[in-house]
Amino acid sequence: MFNGSVVSVVVRTVGVVVVFLASPALAELSANLEISMADPERDAGQVASSTNDEEISALRAVGDSAPPELAAGENTLREPGLVGSKASAKFPEPHGVLFVRGQAGLGTMEQSGTDDEVKVDVGGIAVWYAVSMGASVLPNLALFGELAVYNVPFPNLYVDGRKNPRSAEYDGETVELALPQKIDYYGAGGGLAYYIMPANVYLSASFNVMAGFLIREDLVGVFYLPGYVGRFAIGKEWWTTIQGFGLGVAATATVGKPQDLRLTGLGLAISATYN
Repeated sequence: MFNGSVVSVVVRTVGVVVVFLASPALAELSANLEISMADPERDAGQVASSTNDEEISALRAVGDSAPPELAAGENTLREPGLVGSKASAKFPEPHGVLFVRGQAGLGTMEQSGTDDEVKVDVGGIAVWYAVSMGASVLPNLALFGELAVYNVPFPNLYVDGRKNPRSAEYDGETVELALPQKIDYYGAGGGLAYYIMPANVYLSASFNVMAGFLIREDLVGVFYLPGYVGRFAIGKEWWTTIQGFGLGVAATATVGKPQDLRLTGLGLAISATYN
């Protein structure tokens, strides 16, 4: 009886002590459970916030090691080899508004006709020069005015296929001939040029009112040959280090009608163009 009472008192005392010591932990656990039940998204928010912090730190690390192409204060990546918005070795397209071109050509030129049923041809190696100035009216399409000079310095005369004859038969009579010494043509007119980009290949056509002069070797006669001439070209130009300025080459064809004659020519030309 005594022993049982003592044991009961001891057990009760230990139980009170355990409850006293455990009550703070139980109170905190109970509070956490109540908060979790009241706001179930809180834990997810904390996880997301932690993840965002990690991503921001990673981005900052990448930013510190960004390549030099990302200049301070810029939010776009520039292509390597570019300075600002322009390339260092190539200029912007399409062509600009002002159009100025100088050309010099070398080829053959011949005028032919029939005189009293006698076929006559005069021609030879020709050089020509042209200066054009105008403006672009559409992208890569320019209209221009032009001045041109054509020169055949050492022409040959062919009469019925005979080269530089000293005489010829006209109406049953033998006529002495003076050979041509020089032929000059001067033209003024206009034309157009179209560029195929980005190849910078161009097609060009011009039409000139022409005045021609044929000078004989005896210097007695100067023949005035009014008429017209058209010149057509296909060429290619390359940009230089001067913006808008290009140098090129072209193949040319010339057709015209000085007085009652027919004029034809083929050649090559070099060009210098600002556009």
